[in-house]
Amino acid sequence: NEASALEAGGAERAAQALEARRPRLSLNPRLAGKIAAADVIVYAPGTQHSSLFPSYMTPGLADAIAANLRAIKLLVTNIQTDAEISGSTAVDLIDRALHYLNLQGERAIPTPVLITHYLMNEPGRAEAAPYVPLGPVDSIEDPRLVRIGKRLVARPTAGGDRPQVDVAALIEDERNRWP
Repeated sequence: NEASALEAGGAERAAQALEARRPRLSLNPRLAGKIAAADVIVYAPGTQHSSLFPSYMTPGLADAIAANLRAIKLLVTNIQTDAEISGSTAVDLIDRALHYLNLQGERAIPTPVLITHYLMNEPGRAEAAPYVPLGPVDSIEDPRLVRIGKRLVARPTAGGDRPQVDVAALIEDERNRWP
């Protein structure tokens, strides 16, 4: 059977066989057009390793985002931890997003053409759990473009005490700030 043949062929043969079966992906041309015309591109929070990061590796996605030099490109980090990001900081999530947008280090697209702004939550207390701690914000390439969530909390949501950030107002403020 095939499994036995792969096993008998060694690691290199198995790697070649797996590579031959790798699906050939490409960016949907309609999405490429939408990205090219976008005024705002939002990297939303979510399940990082099993959902978001793999999608960032879609061939052509980072190039399409980088080519749009007019858009605000806002990365919103997770507010609360989950099983995939336990122990991570908001800065770690940014670094990982860039790592995957750059195809796990195979490319080196400059950060400012991929992400222009960051929105992070400040837990506001020494014990951050269950919130994602900020991490070393000063290590971000241009920390002037970082917005800390506690300054942006507009009001509690109708369904509970989670803060609601007025992203539209944030974007409008940025547009007015940079002619």
